[in-house]
Amino acid sequence: MHSHSEWRLVLAGFVLCVIISFARSILRKRGAVFFDIALSLLTIGLLVYVLR
Repeated sequence: MHSHSEWRLVLAGFVLCVIISFARSILRKRGAVFFDIALSLLTIGLLVYVLR
């Protein structure tokens, strides 16, 4: 049961990274560098929180 929830967490993290990278590419095309940086920091923060 524990390993199953961990697998789901990894899958959710992967999907999140794909969505965020997609959103960042759109933001960069529109010149929204601030939001790009904010999303990057948010992603790192989430990863640190999950892996802690």
